[in-house]
Amino acid sequence: MKLSKPTLFNHLRGLFSKRKKVSLTQKYTVELTSNTLSVTDPKNKIQSIPLNQITTITVETNDGGPWGMDVWFIVAGQGADQICVYPMGATNEDEALDYFLKLPGFELKGMDSTANEQFVCWTK
Repeated sequence: MKLSKPTLFNHLRGLFSKRKKVSLTQKYTVELTSNTLSVTDPKNKIQSIPLNQITTITVETNDGGPWGMDVWFIVAGQGADQICVYPMGATNEDEALDYFLKLPGFELKGMDSTANEQFVCWTK
């Protein structure tokens, strides 16, 4: 079956529009359980921290937007190796943000920044 150029173009466009695009930010996955925050990065490296050991939540912004990953969450714990880092737009990030918003004194900052800055949102 031979398709005319417009028909072929529409057929190809239909095929490509059915493919679900996954952005790089969505390749980071955040998992929140009753006692742990974990982040899996695109290379399947897992970072985790017990919720009761979180000491600081920081938002880091950079000038890489609008195309780059320009907003990052940095969740640090008591130990030097206790850290979870993920970009805004990560898969399941809303679960972690909902948890953060319930922490006494948590204030989401930096969302309107286009500079290379860090904003401490919460400290234990």
